[in-house]
Amino acid sequence: MHYHEAGSGPVLVLLHGTAPGASAWGNFGSNLPIYAEKYRVLAIDLPHCGKSGKPANGYMDVAWYATVIIDMLDAMGIPSAHFLGNSVGGSVSIEVALARPEIVDRLILMGTAGSLPMFSPLPTEGARNMTEFYKDEPTKEKLERILRGMVFDQDRITPEMVERRFEASVARELLVHSKPNLDWMRTLWRRAGDIPHKTLLIYGRDDRVVPWDTALILLRLMPNADLHVFSQCGHWAQVERADEFNRLVETFLSDETA
Repeated sequence: MHYHEAGSGPVLVLLHGTAPGASAWGNFGSNLPIYAEKYRVLAIDLPHCGKSGKPANGYMDVAWYATVIIDMLDAMGIPSAHFLGNSVGGSVSIEVALARPEIVDRLILMGTAGSLPMFSPLPTEGARNMTEFYKDEPTKEKLERILRGMVFDQDRITPEMVERRFEASVARELLVHSKPNLDWMRTLWRRAGDIPHKTLLIYGRDDRVVPWDTALILLRLMPNADLHVFSQCGHWAQVERADEFNRLVETFLSDETA
């Protein structure tokens, strides 16, 4: 397992999404220095992503990913941590909270998959694009379509970003994963009521991957959840609304009365 570490204090674990070419630094590189001013930050590359191992099994298995993260924190002697998860990283954070509630302090779930939308059709545009990527042959055109579905501001998707993520997405070990099992995406919400942790749900109003209205079931079921929706924002709120996002995270984590 590969991770970036900075800062000292209470532990904050950052878990990224799993679109092709994703990594912890790609998702949270610009946020990490800010959080490190008050927290010991661990930005972890999930299995099959970044510089972490890419085994033949377990691809997109969020329950298994959660076990890996738990084992990692146990091995590092970390008894508990705040979790900030984007997309699948948020789903993994939910699985960690369900499997080992005592290891989780507070949860921040951003564009988290695993619930059902109230108004948007399924599968979403972003989900269709991602499931098509490893079918037949991955191409830069497919990847650019995925990345453009992630953001409201299309200028954020540059040729350099597409090139960098494409190179990361076509590692030989990843090309065998043409049919990931994504059943959990429709069922994870069923256990949301078992999560007592103080939770902040953050979504972009214009997210075409995990629509904001998927948060409504989580908001209804999770006893200590609050919801914040950013306008003119897609799947990467930590990038598109970075300053406001960072302030929101800091306020939520530091509020002793919450």
